[in-house]
Amino acid sequence: TFYVAGRMGSALFHPEDPFAVERPLDDKRFALDHFSTKLFTLPDLMHTPLGRMLADQRVGTLRRFLSDLETEISV
Repeated sequence: TFYVAGRMGSALFHPEDPFAVERPLDDKRFALDHFSTKLFTLPDLMHTPLGRMLADQRVGTLRRFLSDLETEISV
């Protein structure tokens, strides 16, 4: 996600509102917004129970990463 955002010239996150609490999501401008607009929706798009389970696990990993990132950037 971050590699592609960098190649597209996108910022990693909005400096004043990184998690889009008070602004609309814009995954063309901010890499973190892509998590909510696309990555978190992937489990619902899987065609098999195993695919959904694996996607749910990966979404959990992404959510933990975002939680840790929020802690780091709010210091």
